Amino acid sequence: MDTTSPAAPAATTDMMFPTLILGCGNMLFSDDGAGLRLLNQLAVQTDPAHARFVNGGNVNFDVFSHVESATSMLVVGAADLREAPGTVAIFEGADMDAFLSGFRRRTAHELGLANLMDLARVLRRLPSRRALLAIQPGRIDRSNALSAPVDAALPLALKRAEELLRRWRGA
Repeated sequence: MDTTSPAAPAATTDMMFPTLILGCGNMLFSDDGAGLRLLNQLAVQTDPAHARFVNGGNVNFDVFSHVESATSMLVVGAADLREAPGTVAIFEGADMDAFLSGFRRRTAHELGLANLMDLARVLRRLPSRRALLAIQPGRIDRSNALSAPVDAALPLALKRAEELLRRWRGA
């Protein structure tokens, strides 16, 4: 159950869009770029009328305007799940909030995302439906290539993201 305050109404409903898909990471640091690769795949396979696709990079407050105007938000990126490389997990609603508040951060975007969500919560602009789709990185080093396990996990991550987005559209 989500215990956060409800989102404050937007200035006009014309400014709202259904779903923000926020990709996080840096494609120059191997598996840290998995979220951006997934974002690109989702952008090709998802009807743009259903979502806005934003490359959040290392996630700073510049993307806040996208977050505050979304009714739903799916964040995709690499995160330390304390699992085998290539493991895919989805944290939805309060589970996302708990994960972001209590996990060990390995990358700049993990810290940035936690801070961004805190700001949205304080300003009552947190999307009512939100989820984090995370892929466990195998390595984060100076390379533009994904590790084999993370590369192999992208089709499953894409499938899980598409399933979640279909469920949200049907709700």
